[in-house]
Amino acid sequence: MNGQCSCGETTFSLAQAPRHRMFCHCGICQQVYRRAYADVTINRWSDVTDATVEMIAFKRHKTRWALRRGTCKRCGDPVMAQLNYLPGINLALIPARVLDGVEDTLTPLQHIYYGNRVDHVNDGLPKFEGALRSTLACIAPFLAAQRGR
Repeated sequence: MNGQCSCGETTFSLAQAPRHRMFCHCGICQQVYRRAYADVTINRWSDVTDATVEMIAFKRHKTRWALRRGTCKRCGDPVMAQLNYLPGINLALIPARVLDGVEDTLTPLQHIYYGNRVDHVNDGLPKFEGALRSTLACIAPFLAAQRGR
């Protein structure tokens, strides 16, 4: 599966199609994505290949534990973020809209950081508030997939 920013300067591939998608309502995602929430897929960092990393500006917006969010140096579009939160968990959060066909084929699982929402979303998906609950909700599907569940 391939992905790229809107200007095409930042490109990458995924060795495996994402299995999980969610909506993040945290204030930083609202700022970086310039939207009410970020629509992202959860992937193993090791599945990201052939990335034009020289075109990605990674930045931490809070503490050292926060995501390293990457935007295209040319157009400013978010292209991927890295979550290396716990030993053995190294994830890539990639916007659904930059991946070929994901918005049409992968159903979102949940909303995280919902306490920071701009507007209520009435879609029937589970909604998690707070940092700990949101982080666990983000990581849990990935861990379950790793165990073969």
